[in-house]
Amino acid sequence: MNSANDNMLFPGSTETNLYLKNNIVWKNNGTDGMIYILFAELAIVALLYIALYMFLQRRIGNPIRSKEIQALIKMKQVELRELQKQNVDRQVLMMKQKEIMPLFSESMKIQFKPMLIILPVFLAIFYLVLPQIFPPNLTFSIFSISLSYQWTFILLTFAGVTIANVAFSVRDNKRLRAQTAAKNEIQV
Repeated sequence: MNSANDNMLFPGSTETNLYLKNNIVWKNNGTDGMIYILFAELAIVALLYIALYMFLQRRIGNPIRSKEIQALIKMKQVELRELQKQNVDRQVLMMKQKEIMPLFSESMKIQFKPMLIILPVFLAIFYLVLPQIFPPNLTFSIFSISLSYQWTFILLTFAGVTIANVAFSVRDNKRLRAQTAAKNEIQV
């Protein structure tokens, strides 16, 4: 927790954006070089979180298995639609649909299991770590929009996780296609 002196304005100062934190004067107007150092620190914390997020997501969840299940679901749904067009008995349709439901369940478990660990880690960083590192009213100007360090952290992590997920998804799709092609060659 921050001590009372960490958040005090300097006595007699006309600047409302000067803070004492770890015996360093922080000027929060974006004109001095310290704001760039703080942004770099925030970016490093965000990158560390993104790396941990991706590691846990890949370790706990199995994205390749999830893609395989989604392909299976898609295939079974196509079969189900064909059976519906052929006016097959309702019992047969229900049996085919019962085959799909466990696949949906398994896919959801794979996708959401990592969140049980990732979300508490994010909240711990956001509420416990960041307030200890950064001055309380620190803001950054991004594209002429003034954002608090908390919103900047959220923006950086969201953008980083999105980019990392897309990159890993593309890689996984290439691997899955290569595995499928190898299986097809073996069967032929």
